[in-house]
Formats: sequence, C-alpha cells, structure tokens
Amino acid sequence: MNNLNIPSEETHLRIADALERISKTREKVDMLDLPGNKTLLAGDRSAGFLGFVPASEVFTGTQLATEIGLSAGNAFNTETPWIKYIWKGKICFTPLKPIRYNLSWDSIYNAGAVYGTGDYGLLPPMGRMGPDISIDGSDNSINSPTANFLGDKTEGMQYADTVGAVGDTLVLAGWSNSANNGEFEITSRQDYFCIG
Repeated sequence: MNNLNIPSEETHLRIADALERISKTREKVDMLDLPGNKTLLAGDRSAGFLGFVPASEVFTGTQLATEIGLSAGNAFNTETPWIKYIWKGKICFTPLKPIRYNLSWDSIYNAGAVYGTGDYGLLPPMGRMGPDISIDGSDNSINSPTANFLGDKTEGMQYADTVGAVGDTLVLAGWSNSANNGEFEITSRQDYFCIG
C-alpha cells in the first residue's frame, strides 16, 4: 500500500527510460565540453539554444573585464548567468544582463573586444558608416547608402566633409594590394589613393 503517494520502483524505471530516450533524441553540439548543457534545447547548429550557465561555471563580468584588459566603466551584474547558444556552428556565451556601464564603444574596441578577434576589425573608432561602405576605384570615392566621400558623382547628393583629420590614424584592411593594408597617419590634407 502506498499511502504517501511515492512513485514505485517500476515508475522510477519508466521515468529513467523516458529521460534516456529524450536525451538520445537531442543533438549533442558541444564537443569541446564547455560549461553548461551539451545538447540543443531548441534550434539547430545554425542557430540553437543550449541553456543558461551560472557565472560560477564560466566567469564573472569582473573576471572577463580583467582578462581582456578592460578597466573603463563600472562593473555591475557581475554574477549574471550566461546564455549558451550555437551560432553558425560556433558555441557562444552572452551575459544575460549587461556587465558594465558608463564606458565608451572606443574603450571596448581598444580592448580588442568589439569584433571578437583581438584586432582592429574592419571598422575602427570614428568609422561611423557601418559595414555598407564601398570604394569606387574609378574615382576613388568612398560610398555608403547614406553619404559619400571624396567625389562629386551627381549634383544634389549629400556628402560628408571628412574621412579623418590631420593627426588621425586610418586603419585599412582587406585590400588585395597589401601595401594598402595597415595603419596610416594623416599628416596633411592630401588625398590617399588605394589601389585594389
């Protein structure tokens, strides 16, 4: 007689079998054994959710800032859990809440943390045009959907007045001619021409 409504051993075995079957139907995507769940809870390898991971299993916001050399701003929500997900086949962690405030984008950029590559990326500080910049080699104009630089193609078009000022450093990347890649200080108000 089961007066306490406690599941029988048979019920425990059925539950264990069901859980085992469920765990085998979920795809294991974390082969690196990173903290947190290893199988997809939703989605797929292109965009999938693996769950939440406590800061104690990954790192705190303060530990992350120290590791990347980010001292600007103020730490808060340092113990927030991390969202573990897979994006385009890569396992990622993002804090559930912000971990710093009162800091500039440039501070994060200078710590090498904007693009996740530890380098300048393709859009350094003061690069306000976003990823849609294109350069027209026929007239060396730098163009975007919202503004154009260095070239008057049509009347009535809105042009920005500067790409940089004397003393600024331009960081150029992605040119097939490697002589055009690197850091270049603007020393005078002359045009720079980059060739493919």
